[in-house]
Amino acid sequence: MMRPLYLLTLLVLFLPLVVSLSREYGVWRPITNTSNPYVIEIAKFAISHNNKRNNKSLVFQSVDGGDIHRSDKLDAYYKLTIVAKDEALPSRPAGKYVAGVWDQSIQLVRKLYYFRKSQN
Repeated sequence: MMRPLYLLTLLVLFLPLVVSLSREYGVWRPITNTSNPYVIEIAKFAISHNNKRNNKSLVFQSVDGGDIHRSDKLDAYYKLTIVAKDEALPSRPAGKYVAGVWDQSIQLVRKLYYFRKSQN
């Protein structure tokens, strides 16, 4: 009789932990701290690669918002709204751009999937 009660107690104690950990992966979550240095690094990566691909001269200003989708502890896909200024057109105000970046932190691999002017 004692053994089933012990197992039930363990299940009740650890089930919420397992459920909360499983919620972190496989769903989109808003980025709550847009001034996080790692998020800023990813935004700057997106701008840099866009500049190289399209011969542009955008300069990072800030991250306006975004979402993150983690597939596991090491892989994440970021959808960012980035504020950037075009150095080629200094009289124009900074504009908003959206970027999709895949990040695999353990292997230091990043890939820019898209970068375009925001509709907002």
